[in-house]
Amino acid sequence: MSINTDYVEQLPAWYRQPLGKALAGLEEQACATALSSLCGYYAVQIGSDALDHCLRHSVMKQSIYMPLSAAQRSEKALIYGDPMALPWQTDSVDLVCLPHTLEGLLQPQQCLAEVVRVLIPQGYILILMFNRYSAWGVSRLLRYGCQQQAPWNGCFVGMMQVRSWLLELDCEIIRTQAIFFRPPLSSSQWLTHLLWLESVGNTMPLCGAGVHLILARKKVMMLTPIKPAWRVNAAAERELSNTTTTMVE
Repeated sequence: MSINTDYVEQLPAWYRQPLGKALAGLEEQACATALSSLCGYYAVQIGSDALDHCLRHSVMKQSIYMPLSAAQRSEKALIYGDPMALPWQTDSVDLVCLPHTLEGLLQPQQCLAEVVRVLIPQGYILILMFNRYSAWGVSRLLRYGCQQQAPWNGCFVGMMQVRSWLLELDCEIIRTQAIFFRPPLSSSQWLTHLLWLESVGNTMPLCGAGVHLILARKKVMMLTPIKPAWRVNAAAERELSNTTTTMVE
């Protein structure tokens, strides 16, 4: 399986630390807003169910969690599969959520193609991803070569690259949102002290945020029905004409 095992298995533990908890709260709010009006039957999250704040407010009838590591199986996440070959039929899932999943994959574009395959027409894909062009991306570069832990040992993919992949897969971008404008500090005291940056961040460009949310929809291929061109041969036309004339006489 083409995954960064260290990143995948360490990320849930990082979300229990002060910085991870602060981020999870804002991500939950953003996901609740993005998913509030999306109805359907099956929502799938590819990633650990420890990050269940992403689907917590989903109105889909059933939420399914598929971890990327066998060690992350739980009572709520019984399905374990390969993100490059998802265990669902084509056009069978209403919503797929990828909470920082792409950062742990060696072939994220292939995973997106597989996600689009299993989505129903007009199905949705929700992506949370770290912003490589922010203070978070700089922090990751400064840790390069050191003993890195999640999330800094993941591969941060640019939002424009992901948008380009989605458009190539015939998806339309419905919503983008910037999340978390504070620097990635480990001190809960400093995170609380800088909370005012979140309100200021709404006036800043997307590149200033530590995390991006992308909501996309799978397009429907519209088919134009073609009416059959019925043809009557000349002999049949004459016979039909003669019959009609005889009946009139």
